[in-house]
Amino acid sequence: MSSPTWVASWMGVVKPRDNPVVLDWGTRFKIAIGSAKGLAHIHEKYDGTFEHGNIKASNIFLNSKQYGCCLGNPTPLNFKMSRYHPPEVSSNKMLSQKSDIYSFGVFLIELVSGRSPTLSTGRFKSYVDWARYFYREEWAFLIYDIRFWNIFKEKEMRGKKQMFDMLQIAMSCVRDIPTMRPNMNIVVEMIYKSMAEPPLIFFKKYAKWID
Repeated sequence: MSSPTWVASWMGVVKPRDNPVVLDWGTRFKIAIGSAKGLAHIHEKYDGTFEHGNIKASNIFLNSKQYGCCLGNPTPLNFKMSRYHPPEVSSNKMLSQKSDIYSFGVFLIELVSGRSPTLSTGRFKSYVDWARYFYREEWAFLIYDIRFWNIFKEKEMRGKKQMFDMLQIAMSCVRDIPTMRPNMNIVVEMIYKSMAEPPLIFFKKYAKWID
C-alpha cells in the first residue's frame, strides 16, 4: 500500500509564489468536502461527545480519489505555537467540537489562500485577523491564492463563486464566540450547497452563520 499524500506537503508549507506544485481549485474543493465529512463523522462518535483536537493541514491526507481525510492526532500539540486553535483554547482540557470547527475554518482559509497560518501576517495579530480584515473590507481577492488568477481572467464563474462561498464558510467557522460557530453537519451541508445554489439563495439560507 502506498503512503498517503499529506495536504501540507502540497500547500501551506511554503509561500504560494515559491511553490512549484499547484493544487487546482477542483482538488482543493474535494479536499474541503472530504475532510469536512470526516470531521463531522468524528463529532458524531460517542453520542456527540468526541472531538478531534488537532485539525490542521499536516493531519489531513488525500485518499485515492483525491478527497481529504482526517487523521487522528499524529503530530504533537503545542498550544503556544499553534495557529489553528481558537482564542479560548490553551490546554487539552479546553478542547471541544467548537474548537475543532474553528481549526477547520483556519484550514479552509488555507485552502483558499494557499498561505500557511505559520507565515508572518505583518501588522495583524493573527492569521484569522488577517483574513477577516480583507473579507470584511470586501477585498476577498487579496486573500485568494494568486495562482488562481486564471479563474478570474477567464471569468470562470463557478470557480469564483465556490471560492467566495468557501471563504464565507471559513469565516463562519472562525467566529470568536464558540456558540456562534456552525456544527460540522451544517458546514458539510453548506459546502455541498455552494456547488449548486445561486449566491443570493445560498446567503439567505445560511444567513444565521454567514456574516
